[in-house]
Amino acid sequence: SLVRSVMLPYGGSAFDNPLELLRLEDYVFNATLATAFSDALVLALADSSSGGEFITSSELDGLLPLMASSHLPRETDVALFAETWNRSLNLWEEGVYSASDL
Repeated sequence: SLVRSVMLPYGGSAFDNPLELLRLEDYVFNATLATAFSDALVLALADSSSGGEFITSSELDGLLPLMASSHLPRETDVALFAETWNRSLNLWEEGVYSASDL
């Protein structure tokens, strides 16, 4: 599914349990929750945000409460996504574009 293909590079607890992945897909297709989170994520990733394209700890703190009512995705998954996202941007800036560049 689309959700699996988007989340796969970032891992997280959803891949530990197929039922959790199905609940994550339900979350993504819940328009109200998904819109609030995606809007906040877009703002956090904007060039004009405090961290630019990077997700700062304060921006992450702003994203986490949006998960509190549903617990999906889990806060740990959102934090893992932010960590992996930031690491990817760091590698890109260092000229690492594929595993062969490491």
